[in-house]
Amino acid sequence: MACPSGRAAAGRGALGLPGVVSLVHGQGGNKSAAYGPTLGKQIQMVRALARFPDETEVAVEAGNWRVFPNARETLTRIYGATAGADPAPTFNGQVVVKYAEPDRYSGRMRIRP
Repeated sequence: MACPSGRAAAGRGALGLPGVVSLVHGQGGNKSAAYGPTLGKQIQMVRALARFPDETEVAVEAGNWRVFPNARETLTRIYGATAGADPAPTFNGQVVVKYAEPDRYSGRMRIRP
């Protein structure tokens, strides 16, 4: 039995890449510390958090932001401004950032008052 050529093996590997990309995009990233939620989902979250009053306490339960708090802080400085955006519903207290789905794969996050 002949060993597959490098070109043929690379071709088969490339066919799997669109499937992986589609899976990661469809799940909004993952819960792994090595990857985490997609950048788009993280930007969406910091923009949503920027709608709350400055004195709102933010509790982070989503693992990636808990392990790497500098990521949220940096994204907030870059993308947090929401000029002209509707303010969040008025409330006093704390919001919680957590994963939206209980499965161990999806990286989508949500905000709970």
